[in-house]
Amino acid sequence: MLRECKVCNGTDDALLKGGIENEQTFLLASWYHCVKLPADVLEKDHPFHSLFTQKQPEHLFVSSIDGSNHDPLESQTSRTELWDSMRKLLAKEYKKKPDSCVKKIARLLDKMDAADAEFNKLCERRDDILEKDGPKSKKLKKIYAELEDVKAERDKLRHEVVKASELELKEREAEAAR
Repeated sequence: MLRECKVCNGTDDALLKGGIENEQTFLLASWYHCVKLPADVLEKDHPFHSLFTQKQPEHLFVSSIDGSNHDPLESQTSRTELWDSMRKLLAKEYKKKPDSCVKKIARLLDKMDAADAEFNKLCERRDDILEKDGPKSKKLKKIYAELEDVKAERDKLRHEVVKASELELKEREAEAAR
C-alpha cells in the first residue's frame, strides 16, 4: 500500500522507479496487490481511512490481504528493507519461500531478453533479404524457420516463468477450521 502525500509527494519515486536496479522490487511485487491511495485517505470520511489512524501514518506498508502482518515502511526505506519486508510476508503467506523463485524468474527473464534480441536480429535480416532479394528469395525459408524456433523458445520461457511463479498459498486458520 502506498499513500500519496501533499507535503512530500514523489519521495517514493526512487524506491519504486523502473530500471534494472529495481527488478527485484517488481519480481517480488508480482505476488502482491499493489495499491496507491490518494492523500485524502487521511480524511475521516475516506473509505480506507481506518488503515491510517496512527499519529504519524506511514506512506508505505506491506500487509496480508486481510490487513494482518502490517509492516510499516517509510520513504527513507532502502530497497533492501522493502525487499526484506516483502520476502518475510511472502514466507508467512506461501508454502514456498520466494528467494529461489525470484532468482529462477530473473534467470528466465534474462534468457527471454536474449531470445528477444535474437528475434529482432532475425527480423532485421529478414527485412534486409526482402529488400535486396525480394519475397521469393531462398534465404527467407531458413530465416522464417529460425524465427519460429525463437518464438517457440520464448513461449517455453514464458511458460517456465508462470510455473516458477506458483508459490501456493498456505491455508488460513479460518479456512482450515471449516
